Amino acid sequence: MFDMKKVGERISSLRKKTGMTQMALANRLGISYQAVSNWERGISMPDISNLKELAEIFETSVDDILGDEKSADVLLTADGGDVPSASLSTDEFNSLSPLLPPDKNLLMLDAVNGCFDEDSADEAKTSIDCDGEADDFAKRAYEKGNIAMFSLFLRDISDSLRAELCERAFCNGNVAFFAILIKNIPDETKAEYAKRAFEEGKVASFSILMKFVDKLTKKKFMAMAFEEGKLDTFSHLYKEHKNNYHNEEDEIEVAEYAYESNDLPCFCEVVDHLNSKSLSGLFERACRDEKISFVSEMVDYVTHDDIKNGATIAYEIENLEMFAEMVDYMDGETQKYFKKLAISDRRQEFLSELLA
Repeated sequence: MFDMKKVGERISSLRKKTGMTQMALANRLGISYQAVSNWERGISMPDISNLKELAEIFETSVDDILGDEKSADVLLTADGGDVPSASLSTDEFNSLSPLLPPDKNLLMLDAVNGCFDEDSADEAKTSIDCDGEADDFAKRAYEKGNIAMFSLFLRDISDSLRAELCERAFCNGNVAFFAILIKNIPDETKAEYAKRAFEEGKVASFSILMKFVDKLTKKKFMAMAFEEGKLDTFSHLYKEHKNNYHNEEDEIEVAEYAYESNDLPCFCEVVDHLNSKSLSGLFERACRDEKISFVSEMVDYVTHDDIKNGATIAYEIENLEMFAEMVDYMDGETQKYFKKLAISDRRQEFLSELLA
């Protein structure tokens, strides 16, 4: 973005190059001498109409005066009646908006990416034409999908419109609008939306709603997700809210859910927190179920006895791939035992793995 002090220095330099005094430049522009002085000292900025006149007088460009190509392009595009193609932050909007007429700022607002917070929203509203009801502006912003404009009037809209638009955003999967509307919805309504999002498989909306519920409610939804086979929802609940799960009982419960639902990423999040008894039981189950990916994740954490037991299962069911996952974790005695067994049984492929 442009720097007011540097812009002022640039105007002063260009003026002096033309041999003009501040008074002469002021007269040329039809403004006061003090206005030119304030520009050159970096106290204030010329608006877009003055910037264009300055560029003509100094035989240069608005870009050159501002020292910022993006700012110049945004201002000139909006002043020409079009929405700027460049994406703007809320801070950039508030820096540029005083240089444009209120109606042109509505065009520039369409280029803003993100939401205004309360302070930046108050600042932004001073530079746009806000004649009319907040509900009218909010509806227009919602229909256009302009979340930046919408956020300007979020605090001021009626409860009835907030409820109406929240319902529409939820039903249409408009997650960005739903996320900011749901914050000021009553808790009982949030709970209803959470239930609906769960039942309808709206994972993104469900995730937003989980920020407003307690740990017990999250656990209940986890259990429901597992029982109903909603594995994406179950996995998301644990990954997003795993900081709520600190005690051993919860970790075991999550590991069991993840194992049963074949959710390896979720299982990996918790495996290093399990106690030896739970690990041993899950490792044996994984070996008997031939869930090689789960076996592979647990070999780093189980005991040598668990490895021998798991390798025995793999050997007996002739699962060479699973057996190979455990070879490097066998102690000397276990490797010696299986070498003798493989030679005796003429299991060349298992012997090869042990000798590799």
